Amino acid sequence: MWRRYLQPGSLPVLASLALTLAAAAIGLWQVILNPGETAAAVVVWLWGAIIAGTVFAGYHQVGRIVVWPTRRAKVLAWVVLVLPVICYFAGWRMANFFLLFAAVICYVGGIGVLTAIVVPLFLWLTVIPTLSYFHFLLSYPLRLIGSWLTVPVVRLFGIAVDGTGTVINMGGKEVAVTAACSGIEQLEAMLLVGWIIVMVQHRGRLVRIMHFSLILPVIIFCNTIRLTVTLLLFHYCGDVAFNNTIHTVLGLLMVVMVAVIFLALQVFFPSERNRENLVVEPDREVS
Repeated sequence: MWRRYLQPGSLPVLASLALTLAAAAIGLWQVILNPGETAAAVVVWLWGAIIAGTVFAGYHQVGRIVVWPTRRAKVLAWVVLVLPVICYFAGWRMANFFLLFAAVICYVGGIGVLTAIVVPLFLWLTVIPTLSYFHFLLSYPLRLIGSWLTVPVVRLFGIAVDGTGTVINMGGKEVAVTAACSGIEQLEAMLLVGWIIVMVQHRGRLVRIMHFSLILPVIIFCNTIRLTVTLLLFHYCGDVAFNNTIHTVLGLLMVVMVAVIFLALQVFFPSERNRENLVVEPDREVS
């Protein structure tokens, strides 16, 4: 039975799998140590686990030949191994564990395995420990974009509204587009849902990347709708628009809307199943 797993060239994959499991364990421990961001960190960890599971499931094929690490891969591994030292003395140490694991996997598994597993490593070893920092970096641009897009949409309803930065002025009252209004709290869940959709709908890596690249514009579009609804409720109903229950319901509806729109966008991408079922008949000679 073990011959099915221990084929020629399978040792690099097994060693890389062991290192990947160690990185996953470190990421899970960071989730436990980060109680303030537990829900988001769990989603990020699951996203990495799904990607890693898909990657190594592809190597679980009888007869598949795995190329042993080349000299170029080993040279690249040593180059990557130097980066944590540079980052340490430069004071930017948040990616050191990620770079260390990436270098070792590149050395024992090769460039192909590293390329396939680099995203889960980054999610587990860099994003989860510094999730609050990533939220800080992403929330402000999302708040600016949300404010900039929402103001002209609200004007379509005949309401006098103006915006400066992340603050929207309605009838002399200022409404701040906070981090919670930027969609950052649902970002990880929406990214995970989008990745699952592309993994189910497509098999080609390029098509998956092309489809997944549309997830952020869809998120921004849906968040603009959510902000517009919130401001309309504020205009007609007052401060009840900022009630926690309404805020939570609108956030959940936003996630559902993102999933539906993102799923519908698959019509713009070729279907591998349809191509396989396509039968091209040879030209017939006319006698």
